[in-house]
Amino acid sequence: METEYNITDSWWDKQWHLHPDHVPSMEVYEAWMEGYTGHGIVLAFVDDGVDPTHPELIDNYDGSLSYNYVSGVDHGSHLNENDQHGTLCSGIAMAVKNTECVIGVSHQAKFTSLRLLDDTLEPTNGEIASTLTHRLDVIDIYSNSWGFPGHGSGFFPRSRILTAGFEKGVNEGRQGRGAIYVFASGNDGLHYDDCNTDSFISSVYTIGVNSLGFNGSLAGYGESCTSVLISAYGGTYDNHDKSKIATTSRHGDCVDNFLGTSATCPIVSGIIALTLEANSNLTWRDVQHLIVETASTEGLSSDLNFIINGAGKIVSDKVGFGLINASGMIHTAKTWKNVPTSITCVKDVPNIYRCCLGPFIETIQVSDCNIRYIEHIEVRVNYKAMWREFVELHLISPSGTDSMLLRQRYLDMTSTEVDHTFMTVHHWGEDTMGNWTFKMDEFYKCHNEIKLYSYTIKWYGTVTNVYDGQPPDGKLGGYCDENIVCTDGTLCRRQQNICIYCNLVGERIVNNICMKEGDIGGYCDIYINCTSENSVCNYDNNTCLLCQDNFRNIDGVCIEDGKIGGYCDGLRVGCIDRSIGCYENRCIHCTDGFHLYSSMCIKDGTMNGYCNEDILCSGVTGIGCLIESQICVNCNYWTSYKNIEGLCFQDGAIDGYCDVLTPCIDIGYACDPSTSRCDICPSDNYHVLSGYCWQDAVMFGYCNTSMTCEDDSVCSLHLNECVDCTEPGYRILQEFCVRDGTVGGYCNKSIKCTQRDTGCSMDTNLCVHCIENYVIQDGFCVLKSEEEAATLTYTILYSIVGTTAFLSSILATAIIVYLVRKKVQRLKPDMKKKGFTHKLNNEVMSCDQTTINVGTQVYRIHEIKITDVN
Repeated sequence: METEYNITDSWWDKQWHLHPDHVPSMEVYEAWMEGYTGHGIVLAFVDDGVDPTHPELIDNYDGSLSYNYVSGVDHGSHLNENDQHGTLCSGIAMAVKNTECVIGVSHQAKFTSLRLLDDTLEPTNGEIASTLTHRLDVIDIYSNSWGFPGHGSGFFPRSRILTAGFEKGVNEGRQGRGAIYVFASGNDGLHYDDCNTDSFISSVYTIGVNSLGFNGSLAGYGESCTSVLISAYGGTYDNHDKSKIATTSRHGDCVDNFLGTSATCPIVSGIIALTLEANSNLTWRDVQHLIVETASTEGLSSDLNFIINGAGKIVSDKVGFGLINASGMIHTAKTWKNVPTSITCVKDVPNIYRCCLGPFIETIQVSDCNIRYIEHIEVRVNYKAMWREFVELHLISPSGTDSMLLRQRYLDMTSTEVDHTFMTVHHWGEDTMGNWTFKMDEFYKCHNEIKLYSYTIKWYGTVTNVYDGQPPDGKLGGYCDENIVCTDGTLCRRQQNICIYCNLVGERIVNNICMKEGDIGGYCDIYINCTSENSVCNYDNNTCLLCQDNFRNIDGVCIEDGKIGGYCDGLRVGCIDRSIGCYENRCIHCTDGFHLYSSMCIKDGTMNGYCNEDILCSGVTGIGCLIESQICVNCNYWTSYKNIEGLCFQDGAIDGYCDVLTPCIDIGYACDPSTSRCDICPSDNYHVLSGYCWQDAVMFGYCNTSMTCEDDSVCSLHLNECVDCTEPGYRILQEFCVRDGTVGGYCNKSIKCTQRDTGCSMDTNLCVHCIENYVIQDGFCVLKSEEEAATLTYTILYSIVGTTAFLSSILATAIIVYLVRKKVQRLKPDMKKKGFTHKLNNEVMSCDQTTINVGTQVYRIHEIKITDVN
């Protein structure tokens, strides 16, 4: 081994986190000294792209593997001006060893860029899954310095497509050994966030990493949670030369002010690359075990909440198992045996629906799980709290190890329901057997109403010690099948094809195979039911048998789908015989209170079921019987229909709802004002008024001159309706309510008669039809002779002053007087014989012996008087 690794990169002095004399050390320098630089390993940086032309990166960059999942193009370069995060991250691991800038942790590995992040577009679950399974045949490590920006609130559950993507990666990546996924835990520690709410960190398939500052304490921005597996240096906000991380930047530049879990993630990814160079046969689970086994806690801060679990492992919710150790991982990897096959055990506690103001403390007894060495535990919890920010979740193992699955997050101020899967690595190496405790509590004891609906615990681990490696086939913890027989007193557990001792609660030996009671092929009897929906108990040998295709277990008997008594769903699987229908997923004869409707056997009186006047509908708000179809429907969903006494009627139809805006549409029917329903209006003592059927001679009812109103109302002759006669414009005249301006109604100079051919009588001030020899003038009835002499509506005064030659010849002045509303017109004396034409007030005025014409009006002269103007 070399005694010194000659580094000439100009910024090496700024890379304090890699210096061998920095304590505590990640021992990367020591790994280089041993000749491990990542050669032959390929990393992918999932980010906003990289600068592939950077002098520090260009020699290690493999553009043939890159892809932009945002734009769908075959290159992972930066696109936006603000993009640089991917170049900052990749330089920490991939910068070449030269005389410029910095040196990367795995500086002789190859890498590519998978562009997933963009300033404006959020990636879809499908895009994320595609990115994390990109070129599984070549890429070994996927470095992810990104996550969901919770800022102290919200939950980000993992979708099925993401889970499928991770499973594909660990099963198919690296030729079946599994891709390595490294994720930053997040930078919202100052917002009291919990990285267990991020589904990437809380996955058993990922390595969650947190950040340490220069002095070995947790970086202030680092998020804590029980999913964190390991930590590395990531810089802090301190203002001194060795507080940040030096790395590459865009346009060929370098910076020395990068920090965050984004910086920590590529350090861990680079160290894993060194480890895979030492042993390329490591599986994805081997890598996690190596991290756990070689992590260092020496020299770290004393405030990191380290505990010792039941297996003797030192672990913390802040930094996982401690500081990653590159040299330790490489040394251990050289002789490491692949870990045994992992199995799972599940305890499902559904339909709890408990609510209280205090803590929930539930004890779960585990006596039927073969895991003796736990790796991960997932806990899916469905709950709701009045003050969600004060809720804590804990899982306590039989050995007393307390995993705080969720800490209080003071910014998560909401009461929205939660359905999330949390994960813990704090029980690594412990046994599953014993009593586990699930605890849900709130710290402030502030009468926080918490509703716990359900929770499920899933253990991952091995039957045998991981240090012993994968057991041989046929041995305890080893593989078995119909051809490989278990030995040494073990039996094959067919569900997982692994050899175990068949001595747990709920297990029995069936045909020399260890079977779980109720599983297909397992033991069953009248008390122990078969658990699969497609299996039934064969009581001849007390074993669960699988029903044939298209058959299901119905009350302990395999019945063909669609046959009488068989399974149906009314959509994909229908009943075969047309005389039977589907009811509660069973094909039955529709008799005794059931009717067939659209291949479904519907119970009478229920939604879509049969109904009539005697069989009414019930069970759903708004449900009613549509009489014309004799079927129960939800009247609220039907336009212009209403539920009336359990029956669904169309508005305006017979027995249907009616009002002023919704008249009855059937001939002979009117709206009953007492019920607001359309009904036949009786012929005796009733009349239809405004669409309503009213009793005669009462309020709103019919009336006339011979039928007066019997209550306090008054008959309106205008409407022939009994009214209260208090509205403006109405008066009681001669015991009738008469509208002003109508026949018989009041009138004067201001209130005109409004009906055609009616005028106001000057004698009575009532509106009347003008009789013979009367005409309507200015709204009044007047005699025709008066009208002829009194229709001029303005005063005409014409005076002759002898100033012109024409007028000076007049020796005497005649005055013609005629009635124009008692006003006088003076004219020339010869007008009575000759007539005249003159313009007065811009109107042409003419006169002959009998008439005077003003504009278009003609007035007859009644009297002519001649007098001397003097």
